[in-house]
Amino acid sequence: MPAGPTLFALAVVFAVVAPLVLYALVSAEADDTERVDRSTAQRRARRDDGGSEERHGADDDPWGRRDDGDENGRP
Repeated sequence: MPAGPTLFALAVVFAVVAPLVLYALVSAEADDTERVDRSTAQRRARRDDGGSEERHGADDDPWGRRDDGDENGRP
């Protein structure tokens, strides 16, 4: 069998099999995902313990950074 058709067949097989393997890997990764309600998910995403008001002072922005200068960090 000449090399041209063999390489073409190999490329077609790879083009069909590779996405299926990737799908199986992603699907397997999501199988053990813990399901939580919306408020729990938001709290985990923010890493919020419910005491966020005590941790942030009046001068802090919502992201917890202080304003020590301009946007480049220069005073």
